[in-house]
Amino acid sequence: MNFEKTDNDQSNSPEPENDIEKIRNGSNFRCLKSWIKVGVAAVGIYVASSWDDIKDIYNEKFQIESYSEDNRAEIDSYKREIREKLPSEAEKVILIIKHAEELSSHTESESDGGGLEILFDDNIQSDTDLDNLLSRLFSDKNGVYPKKWVRGQVSKITFLSNSKIDDKVVTDADAGHNHLDTKSTIRIYKTTLDSYSSSHDFSILTKLFNHELAHANDWETDLSLSSSDRYKLFISCYEGLMLDRVSKRYEYPQKYLDNNQLYTAVKEYWAEICEEYFSNPRSMLKENPRDFYLVDEYVKKNDPKFDIFDRDRGIFDPNTGEIKK
Repeated sequence: MNFEKTDNDQSNSPEPENDIEKIRNGSNFRCLKSWIKVGVAAVGIYVASSWDDIKDIYNEKFQIESYSEDNRAEIDSYKREIREKLPSEAEKVILIIKHAEELSSHTESESDGGGLEILFDDNIQSDTDLDNLLSRLFSDKNGVYPKKWVRGQVSKITFLSNSKIDDKVVTDADAGHNHLDTKSTIRIYKTTLDSYSSSHDFSILTKLFNHELAHANDWETDLSLSSSDRYKLFISCYEGLMLDRVSKRYEYPQKYLDNNQLYTAVKEYWAEICEEYFSNPRSMLKENPRDFYLVDEYVKKNDPKFDIFDRDRGIFDPNTGEIKK
């Protein structure tokens, strides 16, 4: 874990090579003409074996998921369900999930989940308590979050001294990735830092991390999910959001729903239930078991042994979600 100052330099990483084009322009295809002279049978054998080689290289390089007929039927069923339930948003959702599949398939797996950088811009003063909190939260040995929930999905956590304003609303934090980085960057803005600095209430930060990490591990951003898992998660969150219109347990996503921002409302619903899962699991299990088990199911896809109620888990009291003294 690196604590560094940001330099605001943008990466100039080149676009990845197109391996399929490279292969098509290579010797496998150039030598095809000479094989034609051997005879029709030989041509058939060569073309078949050559194409199999190409597919093997492509699948190994980009980890393309090979669907069985049953899987295809299942995915088609999810698409129909989305079109029925969200006719105005369906094609957008399907396109986003397709893009997520392509992004995930072009990302080579990392056995250790990769490194995590924690960065502060030059205008933020050093805070020993904050540094200690971050070290405890994101240390692998503490097991606060599921394996690869952070390091497998997030490359940077950046603290910024400026504010971000979206639609005249000041944003506390956000999470997202750009075309140069398949993993997410979590950005913490001035409003959050000001709230923390005035109170030194760690829960301001921990609840925020619980929320933003969920955005780095949803149907759009989780690099490890299958296509079926992506559709199932989206549909489950949409259904939960609709159920919550009555109880209004989670008010934040309802604001987006009221403004006809349905897709954003579903994403925020997932982040809110994840925030509660990590912050107050026992209460959630008792009062909202449906969503508790939904989050727990997807958490275990990244870390099958993760137990939110493990008393030795990190720095949180599993009964309350509060930081242990």
